[in-house]
Amino acid sequence: MLVVCYDIQKTKIRTKVADVLSDSGFFRVQKSVFEGDRPAKTVNRMKADIKKLLGREDQVRYYTICNRCLLEVEINGKES
Repeated sequence: MLVVCYDIQKTKIRTKVADVLSDSGFFRVQKSVFEGDRPAKTVNRMKADIKKLLGREDQVRYYTICNRCLLEVEINGKES
């Protein structure tokens, strides 16, 4: 499982990044957080596409979560 979260200043770029993530098979779980389990080829292409979009002040983080760790995820509040 890959968790992708971002802090992007411009709405236009933020929207494009969200579209790239959705088109790559990732699911939005919060406004700036997506999750997905995709093949390495898809992930690498997605990362390259996102990197081209980012401005100097923007940041995207990628967290790989192992299957065992997924069992430890806690969610408080509204579930997606």
